Amino acid sequence: MPVGCGELPYSPEQAIYRARELGGDKWVVKAQIHSGARGKAGGIKFCSSEQEVLEAATELFGKRLVTNQTGPQGKLVYRLYIESAIEIDREIYLAFILDRDLERVVCVASASGGMDIEEIAKTNPDSIIRVPIEPAVGMRDFQAREIGFALQFGCRPDQRSGDRPDSLLPCLSRPRRNHGGNQPARSHQRRSPTGAGCEDGIR
Repeated sequence: MPVGCGELPYSPEQAIYRARELGGDKWVVKAQIHSGARGKAGGIKFCSSEQEVLEAATELFGKRLVTNQTGPQGKLVYRLYIESAIEIDREIYLAFILDRDLERVVCVASASGGMDIEEIAKTNPDSIIRVPIEPAVGMRDFQAREIGFALQFGCRPDQRSGDRPDSLLPCLSRPRRNHGGNQPARSHQRRSPTGAGCEDGIR
């Protein structure tokens, strides 16, 4: 899946150099903390000039970001990520989360977006699908197809399996199985009007 080009700046001044290296005239500066909902907490800044990049990086470095997942103590921002901004056509939600009751990873997906997934779960729960993944075999092809169709990936029946967008899903789930992680691995998958994908999540 194509992803937006990005770099790690280690100071506000370096953020400007990273923006220049990336090129373009619009960038996104993101706080790198182990938490979701960074955007709502002010941890993601859209910038349309190098001066705005500098100001965003200056504000975020060393900031204590409080989200609905960090608790009131928040988390200090020690790292930033800057990437080229792209025009967004639509946003979907895709996550691989450890379900302790089932004792396995569950893929959670919704074509209704990602930023407000908690609200979507309350108002439109039928738009969210949950697919348990058998630890011994990983995600199966039929499960990937089910998720791909639910996310409206636009897979064609005549496409070869390796060319279908949903063929990437087993690859995304594999690190969770191989490394035994017990923290959510969530990402907001965005598609530009040209069809290019852009992953936005915990890095």
